[in-house]
Amino acid sequence: MSGSENTGSTGGQAGNSIGEGIKGVFNTIGGAGESIRGNFNNFVDQAGEGLASNMGSKEEQEARQAKLGQEGSGTKVGENADIASKGEEQVKRGINQLTGQGSTSSGGSTN
Repeated sequence: MSGSENTGSTGGQAGNSIGEGIKGVFNTIGGAGESIRGNFNNFVDQAGEGLASNMGSKEEQEARQAKLGQEGSGTKVGENADIASKGEEQVKRGINQLTGQGSTSSGGSTN
């Protein structure tokens, strides 16, 4: 009986290993997507700000900047950078899972 217990334990470990590998693949791919999305949105926001700042009269630009400050849009670049950073962390976690170096005790997925 002890032999069958070891086999079951080994099978369970193999199943966990495969499961961690699959999680690692999805974390790596998902993290890469989040990183790309955050960096792309950050680039687009900065490009839009650059274009908008060169258009219109000085009064129109001041009014636009005041409106942006009231709406809290100034944090958008920071939010996009945060998304990119979380994506990079997710990629690292996925690679660690693939190589067997990480533990999933932190749990949860990042959106």
